[in-house]
Amino acid sequence: MQRRIADELIREFIVNLPDEFNDPSSVDYQMVHIRGFKFVISPAVINGFLGNTVDIDCSPSCPTIEVLANVLSRGTLSTWPVNGIPAAALNVKYAILHKIDIANWFSSSHALSIYAT
Repeated sequence: MQRRIADELIREFIVNLPDEFNDPSSVDYQMVHIRGFKFVISPAVINGFLGNTVDIDCSPSCPTIEVLANVLSRGTLSTWPVNGIPAAALNVKYAILHKIDIANWFSSSHALSIYAT
């Protein structure tokens, strides 16, 4: 089985989150340690990775489930499947975020679908 470098980096990223990651008064606030290097991970960095530009005066939006299904699936789905979106249908950006999410929230689970609720 061939392992991708991204898989190993994601695993290290998740394991090396310091306890003070979400503490704004800490020197390790929004910092992750990978192989002796420190990286800043913040909403701005994540938005940059996803190619999102966020205006200072922006307001939150509430896209429909159909729009979310279309965006998450690279445009291959027009409706949200009853059994969820298969993880294999996610575009690369969201597949990586899904792996991070699984490791953080379901450390012993391998979720194969994304559900709307």
